[in-house]
Amino acid sequence: MSINRDFADLARSSQSGRNLIQNGSMTVNQRGTQTGQGDNGKATDRWVMSFFAGGQESRYTLSQDSSAPVGFSYSYKVDCTTAESVVAAGEALVLQQNIEAQNLQHLDYGNAAAKTCTLSWWAKSPKTGQHGVSIYVPDGSRGIHSTYTIASADTWEYFTWTFAGDTGGTINNDTGIGFNVRFCLLGGSTYDSDTTETWSGSQFVCGTSQVNTMDNTANNFYLTGVQLELGSGSDFEHEDYGTTLQKCQRYYYDWTATVANEIYGTGQNDNTTQCIWEFGYQTPMRAAPTFASSAAATFVV
Repeated sequence: MSINRDFADLARSSQSGRNLIQNGSMTVNQRGTQTGQGDNGKATDRWVMSFFAGGQESRYTLSQDSSAPVGFSYSYKVDCTTAESVVAAGEALVLQQNIEAQNLQHLDYGNAAAKTCTLSWWAKSPKTGQHGVSIYVPDGSRGIHSTYTIASADTWEYFTWTFAGDTGGTINNDTGIGFNVRFCLLGGSTYDSDTTETWSGSQFVCGTSQVNTMDNTANNFYLTGVQLELGSGSDFEHEDYGTTLQKCQRYYYDWTATVANEIYGTGQNDNTTQCIWEFGYQTPMRAAPTFASSAAATFVV
C-alpha cells in the first residue's frame, strides 16, 4: 500500500494548478505597503485583513517582506503599530483569502462524496501557543476551524491541516465567494470554540486559548507558502511570476507609468466635461471594476 500511496503523491505533485490558493508564496504585490485599522486592509495580492464587529484598537502596517523560510523569497507581514490590549467577546481579526466559488465546484459540497482537502502553510508569529485557522463558506453559512501551536516565537514553522468535505454544505456555481480561508490574529469568545474539525453553522475562527498577536507594537506576524489542495498535502506548487500575476489581475489591476509620455489606451471627449477612455485590462475581471487614481494623477482632455 505504501508503494501505491507514494505513486499517488508523486502524480499529484506533478500536476499544475492543484493549489486553490492564489499567490500563496506572496510574490505578487501590486499595492505595495499599506497601513490601516479594522476591515479590508490589503497589501500583497489576493490577501485581505478582515475584522469582525467590535471596537477595535489595533492598527497595523501590511507589506510584502523578504523574511521567508527556505525555498521561498517573500512573506506577508502584519506589523502591529497600535496595540490591542484587551480583546472583547465580539472581536476577531483574521488574515484571509477569498476563493471564487466557481473554482470550487469539484469539491462536491452538499453531496455524500464531498472531497477532503489539505491546507498547508508556513507561519512566523511573535507569540508561542495556540493560533486559529478556519474555512468559512458564505453560500451555506457553514464553517470549520482548527488550531495550530507555535512552538518558538519569531521562528518559521510549517503546518498542515486536513479537513473533511462538507456533505451538508453549499457552494454556488458563480463568481461570488466560495471559501474564506482565514488565519486568526486575535479572537474573542463569540468566535472561539474548542470543538474543532467539525462543520457547523457557526463562524468560529479559533480555539479558546487563541493568543493575541496584536497586543504589542513590537509584534510582527508573517505568513507564506499557503496551499489548499484535494486529498493529502504535497510540496508547495511554485508558479512562475507571470502566471500568478495574471490570476491576481482578475481581481485587481494596477497600472503605473514607467517612462515620460507613455500612452495607455485611447479616448475622446464626450462633451465639455467628460471623456470616454478605452482602458485595456490584462485579463477578464471577476466583476465590473471600479476605477481609482493616485493623488498625483492628472488627466488632460
